[in-house]
Amino acid sequence: MSIVTANKPLPLAFTSLYRLVLRAAGASVLHHPAQTRQLRRLFRPTFQEAAKVIRKLEKQPSDQQHLSEWLELWQTRVDSTLSVLATSSSSRGLSHNLTRNIATILRNASFANPKRKFNWNPKLAPDSKAYQPKPLASFAKDRESQAYSNDAFGALGEVIMMAEGRHGILLGRVRSSGTNDRAWNGMDGS
Repeated sequence: MSIVTANKPLPLAFTSLYRLVLRAAGASVLHHPAQTRQLRRLFRPTFQEAAKVIRKLEKQPSDQQHLSEWLELWQTRVDSTLSVLATSSSSRGLSHNLTRNIATILRNASFANPKRKFNWNPKLAPDSKAYQPKPLASFAKDRESQAYSNDAFGALGEVIMMAEGRHGILLGRVRSSGTNDRAWNGMDGS
């Protein structure tokens, strides 16, 4: 997937950095397909936000000082993140456990929060249980489970944001169902 947001492509240094992070993310989890996909999905919103800043810098030179500082800070955080991903790919220490566990948590959370569309199965009979509506008690249990999941991700999000702030790294953003990007706990990722 390309991260071109307008007719003019982004700078080559930026797109090369994005590809490098994607390759490092895959290597950090030993190219495990599902975990690689989750880590790539986690880093994409961060790079999309940086691409927006680059576009603003091209269009509005009036706010250039603030945006340039943001982009410079972002660049140093991405460099630190690449260092963590490289260490994760070459050793089986703390950084490897971190990246592997983040990918696993995200993968399991996507299974625990199913927003799947109903799929018709032609092999089932028309009066099969799969086609029957769920009882209301089941919806209440789903709502309770969703609230528990949101609380758990809220706590995890706070820990991740503290780690990002303390160590100057990026651990990605979770894309919500809408177009907004969220930090792990639903708070603003800035």
